[in-house]
Amino acid sequence: MGYHYNVGTAGIGNLGVALSELADPQYANPSLVGRLPAETLDEFDERDWASGLNTRLAGLNVGTFPDLFVGAKFGNIGVGARLALTSATSSLAGRWVIEEDVLDPESDKPKKIGTMTKSVKETSNASAFDLSLGATIEETPVGDVDIGLSIGSQSFDDEGPVLEKSTYGGIDVGSTESFKVESTGGSSLAIDLRLNKTLGKEKKLTLIPLFNFSSGELPSLEYHEVAAPHVAAVSYTGIEIGLGFRNQLAVGDKEVGTLIGGFLFGTGSSATNITTTVEHEIDEKGQIEGMAKEQIDLLADTRS
Repeated sequence: MGYHYNVGTAGIGNLGVALSELADPQYANPSLVGRLPAETLDEFDERDWASGLNTRLAGLNVGTFPDLFVGAKFGNIGVGARLALTSATSSLAGRWVIEEDVLDPESDKPKKIGTMTKSVKETSNASAFDLSLGATIEETPVGDVDIGLSIGSQSFDDEGPVLEKSTYGGIDVGSTESFKVESTGGSSLAIDLRLNKTLGKEKKLTLIPLFNFSSGELPSLEYHEVAAPHVAAVSYTGIEIGLGFRNQLAVGDKEVGTLIGGFLFGTGSSATNITTTVEHEIDEKGQIEGMAKEQIDLLADTRS
């Protein structure tokens, strides 16, 4: 049994990337140009949202907690497990004071009788969970076999007013009420296989073929028309295949060192699913003004 500290995990990596995107999201206006069809962008005006950003979540300091490692050996089989948890929370009140109109409740028509100010509370949370399992089976017919499996989940949530970038680059409060948004997705999976095969009568050469498969989805904000109008869900898959060797060098009967080498081939892919909010004019016939039926169908596909 043992403890690790400040040892990164896939979950913490996924969570850090997802939160950093909220500081200046690639999917916020005007970076959508080139992602949506050009002819669609020519036909309607996007809302001038900069509120895809969320400085509260982006500012969370997500670190590694001390994690627990347990290992044991039973004959020729060694097993181990590692549990890693991390979380971060930020809560404050008083940064934004919002002024609202007070209406006369006895009046038939909206009638302002004064103003009221209130402080808006802001709360942000993020967490990640990683569980790694491994086993080493020694002296099998094909050599020593290492097997590893890692799974993880990541999530975050935020409650507070919508923040917007002003024309001069500053951050202003962009709503008169508090919204709560939560993440969706947030998962990671990795499978590792490695073989140590000793060759030759003197058993000085060891071949080490290895294989790794990884897949997951970064946590992303769940779409909300006001609080999260531009969201991007990113998924990824990767495969690595390699072959290494370890050869003990000797001069006569004396060992002088070990030569280690090999090669690794890897490939990966990622997919981004964007959901965005657009604004357009509707004519008296209930159609999007100035757009043909084919363009309306294209717009509907874009928003899905």
